Amino acid sequence: MWQRESHDSITNYLKIDDADAGTTASILGLSQKAIRAIKQNLVFSLGVLGIAVGLTVPGILTP
Repeated sequence: MWQRESHDSITNYLKIDDADAGTTASILGLSQKAIRAIKQNLVFSLGVLGIAVGLTVPGILTP
């Protein structure tokens, strides 16, 4: 389990040293891809919802 030390620095918190720099970079890249996918899914779902509401108002699509 991670134990928080007295310093609030992320490198001290995760105890990252030079050997882990490549792993850290790959984890950051993966997290950025995940956030990008989440944003794309959110935009897509809101777009579908907007189209559904737009088709419901005139009665084309029933709830």
